[in-house]
Amino acid sequence: MGIAIISALVWFGMNVSSSSVKIGYYSDNVEQLIKDTDTIIEGVATNIKNSITLEGVRFVETKVLVIDVLKGGLEKDKEIWLLQTKVKMDPIIGKNDRVLLFLEK
Repeated sequence: MGIAIISALVWFGMNVSSSSVKIGYYSDNVEQLIKDTDTIIEGVATNIKNSITLEGVRFVETKVLVIDVLKGGLEKDKEIWLLQTKVKMDPIIGKNDRVLLFLEK
């Protein structure tokens, strides 16, 4: 059994373009996922915005409060925006959901 990430995009107050979206990632094990990841955080969703469309793809914006930083340079108690594709195979996180996010720069 492998680990698959369909798509997610995180930004830190900068302009976002659809060319920044990572469309797919697959790993056979957690160790490889951790090695390939720049930043790993635990967070909680604090705000969900309406969906937006970029080049025909629908996304949902979710603000996530960083509770703990397990790897990388993000600061605890900082808020980040998570942009998720709105598709059946990529469940949208809900308000107050706790999440473990594997992020790339």
